Amino acid sequence: ALMGGADTRALRLALPADLICYELDAAAVLARKQTLVAIAGANAQRRPIALDEGWPTALVAAGWDAARPSLWLLDGVLAFRSPGEAHALLHRIASLSARGTRLATDLPGAATLTHPALAPLRAAFTAMGAAWQLGTDEPESLLRAYGFAASRVESVEEVARALGLDAPPPPPRSRRGALRSFLVEAIRR
Repeated sequence: ALMGGADTRALRLALPADLICYELDAAAVLARKQTLVAIAGANAQRRPIALDEGWPTALVAAGWDAARPSLWLLDGVLAFRSPGEAHALLHRIASLSARGTRLATDLPGAATLTHPALAPLRAAFTAMGAAWQLGTDEPESLLRAYGFAASRVESVEEVARALGLDAPPPPPRSRRGALRSFLVEAIRR
């Protein structure tokens, strides 16, 4: 499953022919993307699902097999939901995930929500209707509550440096109030 219908991984990556990508997003985003996919002539095994209250039922009706391990990619998803919405989403994902299912997500640190240096960026996101609402300095604990064990947690700076990009060293996890953002991989136990 792929959360975020604007994502193009299912269209641009050389994926196995039997892989099905379920894309969950707002109906309007998915409709716009479908128009662009048709114009581009792209052909991928993708099944768009409108992210509304009935999405779990629609996902299963589209062929999702909750008994098989899968991969959930939540790219730019959790940070823009209220804590209650994020927890409800993670609960639903856990209920649709077999043992061995993997989850990959990005999570901003807690200071992202309040740090004065990010006020202009937060205001810009809010003006676009995508306010940052969730941040955590303990992504492992957040995911563990839903049966996912973090197998890899890296700061954005660590990833950038590993890719050879010029990035400052990440702040230590023990430093309270530091600006940080995490990239997390987890597995359902």
